[in-house]
Amino acid sequence: MTPKITYSCAVCNKPVRPGTGHVGVTNGDLRQYREALAIWRLEVEANQRTAGRLGVVISCAALLTFPDRAPWRVHHSACNPHPDDAGYEFDVGRVSTHEELLVWTAHLMEKNWVRETDWAGFVRQHVSAKALRV
Repeated sequence: MTPKITYSCAVCNKPVRPGTGHVGVTNGDLRQYREALAIWRLEVEANQRTAGRLGVVISCAALLTFPDRAPWRVHHSACNPHPDDAGYEFDVGRVSTHEELLVWTAHLMEKNWVRETDWAGFVRQHVSAKALRV
């Protein structure tokens, strides 16, 4: 028997069953990440000019301030705090097993914007500790 992944609602913290909620990333969070990244790049370039180091060298301090990517969240449909801001979402039933999560990951890798999200962290969070051992 294939073990099922249990998702918890980011609002009420109760389990989200297939047909009752979704996994999603909002347009607002994507926009916020893009704006923060643009500001970060400008600050890095300004610091490089000030230090006389134009080019691809980025300081460790600058890397520590890299903006957080747009988060994927799980919500019950009734708990969704942003029902009118569905950037990209799908029913939790589409990713109920590790195999389905892998298939969905392959699908998302085809989207050029997925690198702007924390999908890798979301997957790590929902994969068992045993499965993470390499």
